[in-house]
Parts: sequence; C-alpha cells; structure tokens
Amino acid sequence: MGDRPWLEERNNDLIESRHPLREVLMAQTGDTAAIRHGTLKRAYQWATELLPAVWTPPADTDTVPLTI
Repeated sequence: MGDRPWLEERNNDLIESRHPLREVLMAQTGDTAAIRHGTLKRAYQWATELLPAVWTPPADTDTVPLTI
C-alpha cells in the first residue's frame, strides 16, 4: 500500500480496475483521485469530530484469528 489511507487506496484500485463498483464509487466520492481524496478526508474529519476514536488494524494481520 502506498502513503494513501487504505480506504482511498482500495477505492482507487477498484475504480482503476474497471470493477463493477466503479460507477458507484465515482458517484459517491468523485470523478478524479483528487476529488475522492478530498471527499474521504472531509468524511474522516467529520467522523472523528463526532467520535474522537481512531481504529487501526493490527500490525500483523496474518496472525489474527477469524471468528464467525
């Protein structure tokens, strides 16, 4: 993953791969990578103002057990 947040990277990867969700993601977050970045940044800022807690995934996700 690069320097982009994981959600932004995932969305851009889906859009670039012509995934069926491409049109939905572009309609909800923007036509260009710059617009999508701004949309996600504003959503993140708004969410953390409402609930000032930030979740981060475990460093080693290969060892996290999956429970169903």
